[in-house]
Amino acid sequence: MEVSDLVGSKKSQRMSVWPESRFHDSNASIGRVLIISEDSMVRDFLRQMLRLLGYDSLALKGWPPVNMEELSQNVEAIFL
Repeated sequence: MEVSDLVGSKKSQRMSVWPESRFHDSNASIGRVLIISEDSMVRDFLRQMLRLLGYDSLALKGWPPVNMEELSQNVEAIFL
């Protein structure tokens, strides 16, 4: 395995030095999680950890303009 296989793009460098395929198939999600945080580092960190555990996630900078009941039916957890 070459270094270029581990590094990839600048975004991959920030997120992880390991190829995604070494952790799990990104098409096989075990659930959805919504992350709401003003801090981009918190959003990126939580997205990475959740991806490693097999969850899809949506990270938002602010509160979405939707009804909370409607939103909670589509996700397993919400991080604020």
